[in-house]
Amino acid sequence: MTAILLNILGGLGLFLVAMQMMTDGLRAFAAGELRRFLRNWSGSRWRSVATGALITALVQSSGAVTVAVIGFVNAGILSLSQALGIVFGANIGTTVTAWLVAAAGFDWSISRLALPFIAAGAGLRLMVDDERWRGLATALVGFGLFFLGLAFLKQGFGEIQAGIRLADLRLGGAGGILAMLLAGFAVTVLMQSSSASIALIITAASAGVVTLPLAAAAVIGANVGTTSTAALAAIGATSSARRVAAGHIIFNLMTGIIALALLPLMLWAVRRTEDVLGLGSSPAIALALFHTAFNILGVALLLPFLDRMAQILGRLFHRAEEDLATPRYLDRTLLATASLALSALFMELARMRGIAADLALSALHGSARSVRTLLARTRAVESLGDTIREYALKVSTGTMGRSEAQRIAGVLRIVRYLEEGSRLGPRAFSLRRQVSRLSEGRARRALEAAIVSASSVLEDVAAYQEGKEESVAALRRRLAEFEAAYQSAKEALLEAGAAHRLEISELDRLLDDLSRSRRMVEQFAKSVLAEARLKENGHQPGTGAAAREEEAAVSQARREARAARR
Repeated sequence: MTAILLNILGGLGLFLVAMQMMTDGLRAFAAGELRRFLRNWSGSRWRSVATGALITALVQSSGAVTVAVIGFVNAGILSLSQALGIVFGANIGTTVTAWLVAAAGFDWSISRLALPFIAAGAGLRLMVDDERWRGLATALVGFGLFFLGLAFLKQGFGEIQAGIRLADLRLGGAGGILAMLLAGFAVTVLMQSSSASIALIITAASAGVVTLPLAAAAVIGANVGTTSTAALAAIGATSSARRVAAGHIIFNLMTGIIALALLPLMLWAVRRTEDVLGLGSSPAIALALFHTAFNILGVALLLPFLDRMAQILGRLFHRAEEDLATPRYLDRTLLATASLALSALFMELARMRGIAADLALSALHGSARSVRTLLARTRAVESLGDTIREYALKVSTGTMGRSEAQRIAGVLRIVRYLEEGSRLGPRAFSLRRQVSRLSEGRARRALEAAIVSASSVLEDVAAYQEGKEESVAALRRRLAEFEAAYQSAKEALLEAGAAHRLEISELDRLLDDLSRSRRMVEQFAKSVLAEARLKENGHQPGTGAAAREEEAAVSQARREARAARR
């Protein structure tokens, strides 16, 4: 029993690790092409359904397709509506298994895909240096580990349910229907494969062990049981991924209820279809027809409500990071008038700056709960930045003058500064934690002074208001003070290292995190300097010249700090 339990726990661990690898890999790889491809193929409801059905028919696992879709949603490649359409289609695609069983039996294991995927991912990772393609390699290994984890789960649960034999379930009436429904559900949950459980059901029915109505009830239960794979995949996933899993469960439950309510009518229609098509009176073919029919019926009845379902699910499983990433001022009705759209953009930009500066301050103060929390908030900043960019690029050019076009370019550059500064937040958090454990007195005091000075700059960034020239002047002074504190901290670290009061490895980590924190502060300062120029002058130089001016302001702060130290 211990070995079986270890198999199950190990399989579950592989499963969750695989999901994380798939999400991270797809996020790195989806620089635009993959996102456009998937969106083009799943742009409408019916195309999403067709895509889900086709892919599932090829890989012979609706669970694998659903988990992959959850990974795509995690990576931001698919919208919730597109993902739900693919999941609906996956339920149709999985019926191909029943037809294969009816035609030639069932002797195929999805675990055979594990090693080819892992080999392909490992080989690709060894051959390429580009981070984007290495992301794809990570995703491929994740797919392989998913199949491997699923194989361990099936092996472990398969040994537990080895004593369950459909031959022992000679039941009839409503009680028999309910018992077989639960049996189909339970076996699918245990084996994590509706294909395998449906194959068992069809084989039992073909051998005359169970009647057609009982076997049909078990097929409905198996169809509902396959949602457990999505539920497992959603553990620890993003809110969007949880919504996809919930949508999958709702669809399968509703489809199962409809099929169960219409069971006598559907079985009569199946028998009539067999007669009309000349398929004979085979329980296997009847069950394959039944499985296909009730899934198609479920899609036909629920697809018109897909957008409404997505809206309802969109209000569930909310996290604080999602609220941060949701724009407040970017009204689409303003896009036709450039001046109004720009006003909305600057309000949203100010909100983004406040969120990003607060993130950086919580990292420097050590008040963030963990690096994971910072990364989640960084993704929220990046998501808001993507939304601002998309909105800015949709502003009507018909009502846009040269000055307004330059302001749009400035907004895009400020977004980039804020995103880059936010991405460096975890390094500032690492610096804060190292300083709190540092025993070397002078270096610790110098680093703490640098952190306090950096916090002052960030507080000025967060407090910046339009038209406040004195706040920009104060920011420049504080930036010069921070540069002086940075140089003092760097000097103290190098001195401690030279005197062997710090280990080389510790010195390297501190210097690296200090340097990254300095860059974080400078990126935030540049965002304010760029915005101040846009607001005060109403225009800006060309993009390259503007960037050089902001870099020059930072360099001037560095020169002033060095002069003060001399």
